[in-house]
Amino acid sequence: MATDPKTVQEDLEKQLADLKAELKTAKAKLKEQAEEYLEEGSDRARQLYRRARAGAHDIRDRGAHAFDDASSELERRVEERPLQAVAIALGVGLFIGLLSRR
Repeated sequence: MATDPKTVQEDLEKQLADLKAELKTAKAKLKEQAEEYLEEGSDRARQLYRRARAGAHDIRDRGAHAFDDASSELERRVEERPLQAVAIALGVGLFIGLLSRR
């Protein structure tokens, strides 16, 4: 089967042009999908950041409230039993002093 070299070349050039067009279309679709995934990922990251930030603020607020409660309770107990509070503070101070000498 003898084929004309010019016809073969034209056929190959057409196939190459078709392949280039298909690659260009595939590239555009991949780019579009990548941009969509990137946007979805960015949205998800923003949502997670907002949730983590809200959670951190909540933990901080609960910790501050617990500290205030404990501080108020300690102050109340010191006012109720000042001599006992001084004795405990003295004992803790002596204990820390002994530990620091070693």
